[in-house]
Amino acid sequence: MSKIILSKEDAEKIYRQIDKKTFKKVAKITITEKKPTIFESKFGGIPYIPNNAEIPKDKNGKDMHFLAQIECEKLKELNDFPNTGLLQFFVCADDTYGLNFKDYMNSNFKILYHKEIDKKVSLDDILNKIKPLDKDFYQIIDGEYKIEFSFENEPMSYSDFRFNKIFVETYNSLFPNNPITKLFDVDDEILEDFMNERHGCGHKISGYPSFVQGDPRYENKNYEKFDTLLFQIDSELKNKKWLAIWGDAGVGNFFINKENLKNCDFNEILYYWDCG
Repeated sequence: MSKIILSKEDAEKIYRQIDKKTFKKVAKITITEKKPTIFESKFGGIPYIPNNAEIPKDKNGKDMHFLAQIECEKLKELNDFPNTGLLQFFVCADDTYGLNFKDYMNSNFKILYHKEIDKKVSLDDILNKIKPLDKDFYQIIDGEYKIEFSFENEPMSYSDFRFNKIFVETYNSLFPNNPITKLFDVDDEILEDFMNERHGCGHKISGYPSFVQGDPRYENKNYEKFDTLLFQIDSELKNKKWLAIWGDAGVGNFFINKENLKNCDFNEILYYWDCG
């Protein structure tokens, strides 16, 4: 069967319908050169740690690698997300950054939610609890950067596991006399245009993900319940310095079930990263 070739006008009809169905508010993240405090949103550096707590540790008792913390009060424009406290992300400081290829819901990473923040905690209090990471460990975030948020509506990215279904449904509703059964029944040119405009790249809270190899939820039904992008850190090169990097310039994602997010339950998370 030859592939279906669409006009630019027909392709735009499909794009507009998909965008209308899938638009989601996203908090885009910008890395700044400002110095954050222990209570502010940041990539890397020194995390907030309450006086009665420690930094998360791996199964061998080693400190995990701190990725980021988010001031939830900055996320009030996002539905279902907490709007108080701090949300923190840690991964194992090993060669795979805690990724378990057999189980992306493993214990090699940690998400912490601090609903209340103790402003009496000092930087010295925290530094006394932190041990230096191994010198040979290549950090994802090598530095400490204050981050800022901007909000916009984002359509579903082409690499989201749900995109094939919604593309087929949208196409068939618009062109019922010439139906398709899968995304790749359509000529590659229309797919290329969509990919260029709806790639899902960048640092973000909510919205839709980007992948280098593919969405892990596509091949495993057990992962489909993780329907919400909690957090994404992309690789970013600025002035010949990597502010963030996953392996060979990849991207890292954390997913959560929408109902768990509403309940501020961060115990069941899907963590994944890939690179070229």
